[in-house]
Amino acid sequence: MLSHGHYDHTGGLAEVLRPRGQPAVYVHPAAVKPKYSRSGAALPRNIGMPEGSSWQLQAAGARLGWTTAYAEIILGIWRTGEIPRAYPFRDRDLGGPFFVDAA
Repeated sequence: MLSHGHYDHTGGLAEVLRPRGQPAVYVHPAAVKPKYSRSGAALPRNIGMPEGSSWQLQAAGARLGWTTAYAEIILGIWRTGEIPRAYPFRDRDLGGPFFVDAA
């Protein structure tokens, strides 16, 4: 399951997809979209899914489940679905602010 598409959550995707067969991968639709962060006056830096990981996701033939809803994946294992960001002021604590474009 990919909860979101930051590099620290998706950088090892190629290794996860290496086992035989076609593993099911549940992905939030925004996980593959660009993401940037800026600290102070510095230029925005890319914090999204590395291009190689995105390519591996498509090339591996994984069974993709694009989803924002909660559901049981296998007996007793659930994905939570989308969790609203209720406290935008937390961006500063998490390395933000965050952006979806580099401008």
